[in-house]
Amino acid sequence: MVEGFTLKPLSNTHWESHLESVKEIRFKPSEIRNVLLYLAENSQDLGVQSEAECLAISETDGVEGFELLFGMVIWYDVLFAVSTVSKTLQSEDIDIDDVIAQIKGLVSFFQKYRETRFQEAKAEASKIVVAVDIEPMFNKKNKCLIKRKTHFDEKREKGDDVCQVLSLEDDFKINYFIKMMDQALVSFQTRLEQFKEYDNIFEFCSVYENSTQQAMIV
Repeated sequence: MVEGFTLKPLSNTHWESHLESVKEIRFKPSEIRNVLLYLAENSQDLGVQSEAECLAISETDGVEGFELLFGMVIWYDVLFAVSTVSKTLQSEDIDIDDVIAQIKGLVSFFQKYRETRFQEAKAEASKIVVAVDIEPMFNKKNKCLIKRKTHFDEKREKGDDVCQVLSLEDDFKINYFIKMMDQALVSFQTRLEQFKEYDNIFEFCSVYENSTQQAMIV
């Protein structure tokens, strides 16, 4: 512990706990870096020293990495939306129509975020890293190659390359941002369809019960 600052582990059961854990990195990267550097310099455990130093200064896995902080901006937005809906769904008097409406809203959120929010999240991440003296640049790792087959009716000119090289930003967008959004959309759309099926079953049971009662009265 440094000046009363403590990192909390992730919870496997509550969305709000996930949100709070990400929130610390999203809004306090400088404080977290200072804590990690303190541990790297003062811990008696060599393993802790090494891990803390890596988490503090690594360009790929540490809090000084632009990609990690960019990811935390995205994760915070996403978890905030999911946590808000989750709290609403825990209400004792919520009915299935409200559940469906809430999940529809979540699906709509992810669809809009996927299409429009990448550059906004990048701009926000850039503000964060500049404030802690970090360059808003993607890690210069190996560039991603996308292979494209030459079709039989295409002319292959001399020197043509069948591989398309992605920029570092496009690599992050395709393999991190879009992938995350698509996985979330599939998950919540599946959940939405399940609740629609439940709603149809309940509606059928209600209609059947009413018709039975009317038949008994007659």
